[in-house]
Amino acid sequence: MKRPCFVLCLVAALAVSALAPCLSATAIVVFRQPTHIILAGDSVLAGRDDGQTETRFLRSCKVRPAGKWWFVIGGFSRRVGTHAIDVYEVVEQAIAPTATMLDALEAIRRNAGPVYASLKASQSAKPAASGLPLLTIVIGGLDRGVLTVGAFSFELQRADPFEATATLGTCPGPGCDADGAVFYAASVGADMPAVKLMNQRPRPPWLQAGTAAAARRLILLQAAATPTRVGGPVDVLEIRADGGARWMWRDAASTCPAIPIRPKGR
Repeated sequence: MKRPCFVLCLVAALAVSALAPCLSATAIVVFRQPTHIILAGDSVLAGRDDGQTETRFLRSCKVRPAGKWWFVIGGFSRRVGTHAIDVYEVVEQAIAPTATMLDALEAIRRNAGPVYASLKASQSAKPAASGLPLLTIVIGGLDRGVLTVGAFSFELQRADPFEATATLGTCPGPGCDADGAVFYAASVGADMPAVKLMNQRPRPPWLQAGTAAAARRLILLQAAATPTRVGGPVDVLEIRADGGARWMWRDAASTCPAIPIRPKGR
């Protein structure tokens, strides 16, 4: 199994530059520690309409429940018009019935055909560099009593003709750091604060702690650097070792579920 993107902590989440009405999620952060998983995201979806130079934005919850799982998406997430798709809906419907992380990732793979077609239709004349993820889906939850993170990505291999390969992995498993942790950030470019700080060695102590506060701070730093593409309410969810989940940050303007949800079927 190829090592998933969250091992590398290096993602250009807006790798797709769309000519069609295509929206991309611009900043997400994921931590896995022995006692908790953190999933965090800003609220901006950025895109471009056919024939227009203006960028448009929508407020959207990026940390979402699906059955016993929670998930976040970085990169390509929605397209309207030809090959219309909502990746959040595809993922939710695919993984909600599943009981294990591998089952959840395989369910995404089985249902990814329309996502691939929409990705292909959304490629511009200036595509992402080969090997960069166009889309990354990260799932968190309790898998047979163990806090587990899984990742599914489409990585661009060739722009013309379009070709992207699917990769997946889990932690525990080949997706972990040496100490069993996960530190992952996706943002509007690999040279931006969120990703640069993740790749820094050693990481700043506040970031290495892998807390909800660290995830929120990382996204706010990115928002300060790119305020037109990252921002809005920052939602931060903690999944505990017993499988329960709670919002650590969620303000009144958030579109995320207001009531903490305890995953079903632990």
